[in-house]
Amino acid sequence: MSTTISYRGYDGSVIHDVEDNLYHGKVLGIRDFVIYHGDTPEEAEAIFRHAVDDYLNSFEEQGRQPPKPFASLPTTLPHELQVKAALFAHEHQIDLESVFQNALSDFLHRAA
Repeated sequence: MSTTISYRGYDGSVIHDVEDNLYHGKVLGIRDFVIYHGDTPEEAEAIFRHAVDDYLNSFEEQGRQPPKPFASLPTTLPHELQVKAALFAHEHQIDLESVFQNALSDFLHRAA
């Protein structure tokens, strides 16, 4: 089971690896690969926060603006709705395209 955590406008996953008895995750919605892990969910969240701070600081040091999370989604929907859809897809372990297809299909079915 995966849970989602948030910090400074960025979302991350926390997944329990039963075999290794640790919690790991990655920052969601960015093209860069930012991962973290900890022995407890709380430790994984603390390391996630540190990873986000490091990620943002690296852009600041270069004088660049960091990319907006989930900004690369191919849709003209409001950004907040894109983020909610992407997090829903991640938490339910389905692809984002299926979320949009199912939502549109349900809407059209109810509207008919």
